[in-house]
Amino acid sequence: MDIFFGSHRFAGTFKGKDELMTGLFTVIGEMLEDGIKLHVKSIVADGGHVIVEGKGQARSKSGLDYNNDYCLAFDVEAGKIQNVREYLDSELVTKVFGHG
Repeated sequence: MDIFFGSHRFAGTFKGKDELMTGLFTVIGEMLEDGIKLHVKSIVADGGHVIVEGKGQARSKSGLDYNNDYCLAFDVEAGKIQNVREYLDSELVTKVFGHG
């Protein structure tokens, strides 16, 4: 399960890879020139919890920069990701991707 916090087009819960692909990655891929390049700033792990802080770099096909800051919280069990919670700049998402 992937949870995206905020009040933007992609906010909500995606259950499973198929929902994540169709509801998020396909739309993003259609609207950005080359996807998002994520530069990892830090990774902190404690047992089954991993926090990743990063900076994304992208450009929309309409010419807008999409350089967002991310904080991703992963729950890991038996070496597999069980849940992801993502925090980002909601206003930037709306500016680049619209309301949906």
